[in-house]
Amino acid sequence: MKINFDKEKLQDFIATTIVKFQNLKYRWVWVASFVVVILLFFFFIKGYFDSFHTSLYQSYIKTQSQKYEISQPEQSSEESEEVMANAPQEEVAEKVQEVDDIAEVQSDVDEEETPIIVEESVSQNELFTGSIAIPEKPSIAIIVPTLGLRLAHSQKIIKELPKEVAVSFSPYTKDLKLFMKEAHEHGHELLIDLPLEAENHRISEPGPLTLYTDYSEQRLKDMVNKMLVFDDILGIYVYQGQKFLESEDSLNKLLGILKEKRLFFINTPEDTKELVWRVARDKKLPYIRPSMVIDEPPTRQNIRRKLIQAERFAEKKGYTCIVINGFPLALQMLKEWIDRLPAKGIQLIPLSSLFKKND
Repeated sequence: MKINFDKEKLQDFIATTIVKFQNLKYRWVWVASFVVVILLFFFFIKGYFDSFHTSLYQSYIKTQSQKYEISQPEQSSEESEEVMANAPQEEVAEKVQEVDDIAEVQSDVDEEETPIIVEESVSQNELFTGSIAIPEKPSIAIIVPTLGLRLAHSQKIIKELPKEVAVSFSPYTKDLKLFMKEAHEHGHELLIDLPLEAENHRISEPGPLTLYTDYSEQRLKDMVNKMLVFDDILGIYVYQGQKFLESEDSLNKLLGILKEKRLFFINTPEDTKELVWRVARDKKLPYIRPSMVIDEPPTRQNIRRKLIQAERFAEKKGYTCIVINGFPLALQMLKEWIDRLPAKGIQLIPLSSLFKKND
C-alpha cells in the first residue's frame, strides 16, 4: 500500500508548532521537562555501567580464588595421617626433616626486625586506643580479608574459625549489612576492605568504589560513609592502592577521616612505605601492618613455613598479626595450627586487644 506524503503540509505543521511554542506563556516548563528527561537518561546509563563494572570485578575475584581451589584440594588431618602411615619410612623421614629444616631456617627471624610498625605510629595516653599492648605471653592476631563475594566460602570462615579471628568484607558484597551482622553474632571483629587508586588504575582499578588521589576531602568522606553500613566496624583494611598510599595529601585527608570515625587502619604486609605510618603517627591513628600473608602463594610448603615464622615473631616481639586469604588448603592448615598453639605457649587474640584502651 502506497502512503501519500505531503512535504508541504509537514513543513507547515512544524512551522506552526514552533510559532505556538514561542507564544506559550510557560514555555520554560517544556525546557525544564526536557532537561529532566536528559538527566534521568544520564543517571540510568551511569548506574548501568557502574553495576556492570562491579559485576566484572566480582567475577575477577571469584575466578582468582577458584583457580587456587582447584589446584589445592582440602586434606583433613586424618587423611594426612593415613597417607603418612602408609608411606615408606624414607618418605616419612623426609617429611620430618623438611619441617625441621623449615624451623631451623626460621631461626634467622631472630636476626630480623618484624615488619609491624605499630609502636612508632601511636602514642600511649593520647589515643582512644593507644600504644601497642604487649600481651603477657606470645600472642597472634589473624585477619581474613575480602569476604562476602562467595556466600558458602564466607559463611564457612565465619562459622568455623575462632571468634578471635577478625574478618574484613569487600564493599561489593551483596547484602553486606546482613553478612556483617552474622559475623558479629559469631563474635568476630569487623573490618571493611577499602579500595584505593593503584599505579595503573585502568588495569588494576578495584571497582567503582575506588578512592582516587584527586578526590576532595568531602568526597572521600562520602565514599567512606557509603561503605560503613554496620555500626560495629572497627577498622579499614587496605589491600592495594600504591598510588594513593604514595600521596601524602590524600593520606592526610583519609587518615583524618578515619581518626574522626575512630577506626583502625590496617594495610597489606607488602607495603613498606614509611609515609603511611608517618602520617598515621602524626594523626595519632591506631595503625598496624601485618607481618605476612600466610597463603601467598597457597602451597602447603609455603603455608607451613609462614606459620612457623609467625610463631617466631610472636615469641620474639610478644605479638604478631598475620593475614590469610582463606583458600581451602590454608583454612584447613590454619585450623589445625590454631588448635596446637596453646601447647606451644602461644595465644590467639582479637585484633583490637593489640591496642591499649584509655579509660
